[in-house]
Amino acid sequence: MVMVTTILLATATPLTLGATLKVTVKDADTGGAIPNSSVWWANGTYQYDINNLFVGNYEFNGSSADGTVIYPDANTSLYHFLRVSGGDNHLTSGRDYVQFTTSNGIRFLNLSGFTRFDADNTPSFNISYLNHTYIEMDVPLKAASNLSVHTGTPLPAQNGMMATKLQYNIYSEGYGQYTSYSSYNLDQEIPALNGTWSALDTDGDNPLVPQYANLTAIAGGDTNTTLLLMLQLNGTVQSPNDYRYQVWINTSLGTSPDFVAEYNGTTGESWLVPSGGAPLESNVASVSGSNISFILDRQYFAGSEGTFNVSAFVQNITDASYNDTIPWTQYHFNTTYSPQRSYNISVMTTTELIALRNNTGWVNYSRLSDLTEMPLVQGNITTVTPALERGYLVTFNSSTQLPSDIMIEVRDNSTNDHAPFNDSLIAFVTGYGQSFYEDLYLPNGTYDFVFKKWGNISSYNRSITINGANVTVGVPPMPSSDNAFLMMNDVVRAGENLTASFQLPNGFVADEYRYYIYDFSEDTTVALSLESSGTIPGSGSISIPSDGLSLGEHALIIDAINKTNSQFIRSGMNFMLTDSRLDIIMDMTTPPGGTVTVRVKPTSMTGEAIPNMRIDLVGIYPGDNQWWTVIKASNTTGPDGVTTITFTAPGQSGNYFLKFTGTSANHTARDYRPLMVQDFKLQAYADSEKYRLNDTVRISIQASYFNGTPIAGANITAEVHWDPMGDWMKVNSSIPSVKTDSNGKAMLNYTINNTGPCIISLSASKDNMRSFAEVFAFVPLFDIEVKTDRREYHAGETVNITINVRDQSGSTVSNLTFFHNESATYTDPFEAGMAASYAGKNGTVVVMNPSEGILRTVNITGTSSYSGSYSTSGLTPGFYEIIVTIIDPSTGEPSAFEFTEFELMGNLEVRFTSEKDIFEPYKLNDTVNLSVHITHLNGTQVSNGTLNYSVGMPWELFMPEDERERLGIGGPRIVMTGIPITNGTAWINFTLDSANFTGNTSIPMRDMKMVGTPPFLIDVSVNGDGEWGREEIPIFITDLRISIMTEKYVYGTNEIVQFTINVTNSTGPCDVTLQTDMGKPDRMIVFGPIDEYEIPVASQSTGNYTATYSTSSGVSGEYFGLVIASDGSTVAGGGVPFFVKSFDVTINASNTTSAGSAITATIDASGVTTPATVKAFLLSPSHKILDFKETTASTMPASLSLNVPDTAQPGIYGIKAIVEGSDGNIGAG
Repeated sequence: MVMVTTILLATATPLTLGATLKVTVKDADTGGAIPNSSVWWANGTYQYDINNLFVGNYEFNGSSADGTVIYPDANTSLYHFLRVSGGDNHLTSGRDYVQFTTSNGIRFLNLSGFTRFDADNTPSFNISYLNHTYIEMDVPLKAASNLSVHTGTPLPAQNGMMATKLQYNIYSEGYGQYTSYSSYNLDQEIPALNGTWSALDTDGDNPLVPQYANLTAIAGGDTNTTLLLMLQLNGTVQSPNDYRYQVWINTSLGTSPDFVAEYNGTTGESWLVPSGGAPLESNVASVSGSNISFILDRQYFAGSEGTFNVSAFVQNITDASYNDTIPWTQYHFNTTYSPQRSYNISVMTTTELIALRNNTGWVNYSRLSDLTEMPLVQGNITTVTPALERGYLVTFNSSTQLPSDIMIEVRDNSTNDHAPFNDSLIAFVTGYGQSFYEDLYLPNGTYDFVFKKWGNISSYNRSITINGANVTVGVPPMPSSDNAFLMMNDVVRAGENLTASFQLPNGFVADEYRYYIYDFSEDTTVALSLESSGTIPGSGSISIPSDGLSLGEHALIIDAINKTNSQFIRSGMNFMLTDSRLDIIMDMTTPPGGTVTVRVKPTSMTGEAIPNMRIDLVGIYPGDNQWWTVIKASNTTGPDGVTTITFTAPGQSGNYFLKFTGTSANHTARDYRPLMVQDFKLQAYADSEKYRLNDTVRISIQASYFNGTPIAGANITAEVHWDPMGDWMKVNSSIPSVKTDSNGKAMLNYTINNTGPCIISLSASKDNMRSFAEVFAFVPLFDIEVKTDRREYHAGETVNITINVRDQSGSTVSNLTFFHNESATYTDPFEAGMAASYAGKNGTVVVMNPSEGILRTVNITGTSSYSGSYSTSGLTPGFYEIIVTIIDPSTGEPSAFEFTEFELMGNLEVRFTSEKDIFEPYKLNDTVNLSVHITHLNGTQVSNGTLNYSVGMPWELFMPEDERERLGIGGPRIVMTGIPITNGTAWINFTLDSANFTGNTSIPMRDMKMVGTPPFLIDVSVNGDGEWGREEIPIFITDLRISIMTEKYVYGTNEIVQFTINVTNSTGPCDVTLQTDMGKPDRMIVFGPIDEYEIPVASQSTGNYTATYSTSSGVSGEYFGLVIASDGSTVAGGGVPFFVKSFDVTINASNTTSAGSAITATIDASGVTTPATVKAFLLSPSHKILDFKETTASTMPASLSLNVPDTAQPGIYGIKAIVEGSDGNIGAG
């Protein structure tokens, strides 16, 4: 289902000047502190303002030998960006770590009780406030995988000299961390010549050979890894020529060469060769003027010695008489040889591909899986010998100025018809506030370039070929807007399709959608694995099969692609593939720091409890553009499939959002609950659930402490959020605030002027306390009337459904089409409505099966009035709901709902016979004797079968067991099974003993508003002749009688209602405890049209009590006063209705009439706002309603005809009228 939550954003106190941060850098696996760690801080003015961190403009940096860095004077900036380095920067053996850098600014809350577990999707990034002294933060670093890079020295010549400085950068991209780490430098410079050493030519020059064939000297220089030996000739070396130029080296101070370094003047090749062996290195020489330089790696010939013999030889290829030599001379090294041949580069990547590049644009790219891992001392060390290939410069141009925040992805070209691609990343370049950080070099090949900016809005340029030259790549125009989002159910039932709706910017046309489904992990260091992908035409709905997906968490990514402009927009979200559901019972409100207990029972879709399922609870809180995880708890269900999770609520008041995830060996489930952490209780009720445009929403508010004491003077503010497309927008924040009166009550009015759902978010404050509440209001785009031909059906009968739809002006809406798929099931009406939208229909009608908890569509047809039928064959008896959903054509979302219900009964009829009248009360210890007659629907008695019955209060019998246990309510008082049915009759016999039938659980619940003694029920089910039936009968138990009266029925809006209460038992007037339906002593309760009021009751004499209520609230309508009397063993209830009017209503009718006739009542109301709803009642002498009529009058007076029953006896009858104006004010007469 699509989950929509509106969270009131709490204002947080920022980090104050001079506050102290305590940062501990930890090993993510062991939890221990990492020695020799460093921390750098930079600030920004908004969440993505990371430029200071990029350019090194730090507000603070510090290091610590023990891994804990103290920042004693934190800046007041709201957003902080962090870079952390752990360990010794890979200088010694041991465990190495990858640097961590935040990409989103962190906003600290200087509030007790807050803990942040996740920052930048990094698991266990903990920020907490401790003892009002430190803000503590743990930064766990993951152990790095290290690449051991071996050099291929020397590198090819550049600009006439040999390049020996080499720097590698490793690039990686994935859904987790992005890390770029630069490592080693091999030699700072080409070796400088040793000014104190050279070997000279002593045999003179040969005038018959060119000057470039006559040797002059050998010069040399060295570093700790490299040797330079330079042949100096008499003239500029020509290319090509017929000579070979050699340097001979003897490492044992002899006079025969152990190694020969040669440059071939004819081919231009060069190499280093051991005596009698194969070449060790190639491309070791470079030519500049009259000099030939040999740059050699010392590892081959120097060993640990500091001296060797060297000579030189120039050989004519065809005539040996033209050769020239320099005699052997000792060369002395100035530096000590370092045998290190490899350098570790740290990398953590969530993708296979890595790219290495040196500082001159030479690149190497490989897959990690192609490399060999060796279990050496520094973690996972992988040997890489880069074969570097020179890259060519890529530049970009655009017809318009590129956005400052553009990012460019360079990818291998593929056979796909469009970008983007989800593999083969080569390079990732970003330009944040500047053109680009660095030039981009790529080797020969064919590439695709994806240009991205924030909001996942992108363009692309495909099939760019590099072939031996630099290239310029054109940037297609970027989409003009980034207000795109994806809507879909975040819980998908296994076997059903994933359905989604992609909201695109104005003017963007999707030619097709390409989707990717990944197996998702909360661990961001784990690479996501692609499970399925495909293409959907852009003109159709997005419906993706879930076949083949495993149960659990997945990530869906969808690209909407416009081929004409080479653009695409990407969006995605996580979803849970489930095969079960969670029944969750908990209190939704709690004080700060309160203990919250949650009872969770996972069940399969067929209702079986699931044992040994782990339930994980995560609570999140909305910060500025980020979610803070503030609660984590878990437990595992026992053999009964039930578990209890207990956690401490945050110490800061606010609205929190709880996510429950259930996982077991064979099942997954997910559900959500809100949690309001309040400094005091704030209750709010709207006067209706549905409204018309420009109606007034009247909100009654009650503020009180958790012990029930009212809070006077609390300031109430409100914001209205409206949901046009699944994105809750603030549409009104200027509603005047109100304050609670001495009773903690307030009234707030709002004129609703948007169709669709809206939430009025209320915030209350008093002193330093805060509390929150929300009220839901809905203005349907259409008024829906749904009816069935009956309210009760027997199994196998057909339910006939009729639907009429009107718009806001009251006109009939014709030619609607309704979605129907007899093979599909749904979990909520919104999901079914979205299926209708995807199918291009105007709405859908579903029936909810109470035993399965699923919905199935009904085939509905028609042009102006719509109808359909639903078969009850094979269904379990119970109450079924029919829900109609109509789609708003402008948004493609469900915008109007209506429902009705019917009862499916068994095919056996049950009748009771008792020695008492049904309303005649019993006393404690009486015996109940009932004969039960069971017949088939055709009247024939059941020949044989069994009867089961339970006795208890309604909530003890029918409330779900989980809910009863949470409220501390017991189950049935008596349960009997297997009573035989003989010749269609069975007997019920039990005693109303004080052990089972005494106690305050017989007090009626608040929403029942019962008059008189609260009843127990006998719930009877029967089975016989292969059929089933069920019926209930009430019984009343008390020795108390309550009479409650008012001096009149109708009151004005500023009058006092006087209640007189008399209580008697079998001996006469008696003293009792008078209380509300919730058990508060010395109180009674008055139910009003939109609120309820507790008022004190005063004792006047034995069994006689009084109470008063003021109608000064000004809300007109029907009221009801209820009081409960208890004598310590039994209870009884009494109630009286009365009416508060805003204006007078007059009734004119004949004073006499006869049985079976009609009487016309003319009803008028002064001051009523029309159109008005007029209701008329014909009352018997005992005030029972004999007939009722209702009409809508555009003008007053209005006339209605009431029918007098044929059985009416002579007496004084009455007519009652109620008139409700269009402004909500009511009058009565």
